[in-house]
Amino acid sequence: MSGYRLIRTARKTVGIRLTQTGEIEVRAPLRLPKAYIDRIIADKHDWLERAKERAESAREYAEIAFGSKVLYMGIEYTLERLKAKSGGKTLISDSEMYISARDGESADTAYEKALRSAARDYLPKRLTELSRRFGAEEAAVRVSGARTRWGSCSRRSGKPPVISLSLRLMQLPPECIDSVIIHELCHLTVLGHGKNFYALMESLNPDWREDYAKEKKMTRRCMIWQVTK
Repeated sequence: MSGYRLIRTARKTVGIRLTQTGEIEVRAPLRLPKAYIDRIIADKHDWLERAKERAESAREYAEIAFGSKVLYMGIEYTLERLKAKSGGKTLISDSEMYISARDGESADTAYEKALRSAARDYLPKRLTELSRRFGAEEAAVRVSGARTRWGSCSRRSGKPPVISLSLRLMQLPPECIDSVIIHELCHLTVLGHGKNFYALMESLNPDWREDYAKEKKMTRRCMIWQVTK
């Protein structure tokens, strides 16, 4: 096993993360002996090697170019370019996704802009629909560019809660998008991920485990991929 990057923090446990570039990052308590950390890394050798193999596979999808395969609403399309005068539209055919791109603009940037535009149109409306269906508390919606998490829920005293949803949700199938939104709606009632939270999830979305399995499978193509232990 190659070396690793050690970060000392005021924590009680050792955390291991494999970054997208394949670097092993270890966060450890301030006074924990390095020899002990070395033994932990040695014990995790097989797990880290498997994680590196998965990371290499995930990097196949890291670069987006015109002519490459991309996901939109859970369906794979070939990404194609529209002329800049198309007014920023996104057009979908049976097998192609056409997006607007200015001269010199990368496919990755243009694709993200298309996802953001679609997210701003779709996600707030869908959250409102699901909120009303389940009688959830009213929440403000923020479409974010998050690359490592699908959504989050936050509260500030005296203000409505805010649910942030990543624009990259638009790559997932509709049922997975719903599952993420319902997850965040549940956090309006239960903050943590204990028994009460999952009981509420089960009552609102009995298929959430199947949705989570689909979502997890697609994460490598939709998010900056990383492994933690």
